[in-house]
Amino acid sequence: MKVNYRQQINYSSINFLDWKFSFFYSDKGLIFTTFQDDPIADFSKWSGISKLVNKENPKISSAFLDYFSGRNSSPKISVDWNFWQFSNFQILILKKLLEIDKPVSYSEFARQIGNQKAVRAVATAVGKNPFEVVVPCHRIITKSGKIGKYRDGSNIKAALLQLEKQL
Repeated sequence: MKVNYRQQINYSSINFLDWKFSFFYSDKGLIFTTFQDDPIADFSKWSGISKLVNKENPKISSAFLDYFSGRNSSPKISVDWNFWQFSNFQILILKKLLEIDKPVSYSEFARQIGNQKAVRAVATAVGKNPFEVVVPCHRIITKSGKIGKYRDGSNIKAALLQLEKQL
């Protein structure tokens, strides 16, 4: 994806179960999250940027740790919506995902945004979500109720859904 890159990009990591969870942020907010073992390579693949600063952010870390420990149902973290060059449709989808508090199918989500014929376009936009966990694309499941795919693996998606089920 194309980016609007003019500021320092920082990153940090925390643990969730057996996985490392990494987040990237600017002075304007969160720009990327990943469960990949090599988070810098993953971010670079998405953005083309590899010049990063490993810098703790206690506020963001605390919000994610509260979520991963089951103290809240969604981490409340500011997102830098202007970092990525999203289409208007992608922004609509990502912002509507913020309103979902339980698993829904792609077709149900398309219906909720007022365009039930846009299931494939919705799925594509959901799959390009750089803000995993904060923008809860993991809550989109298949029509048959199966977990479906997830950028960082269906096992992580299952763990996130299980965590949220307990809240």
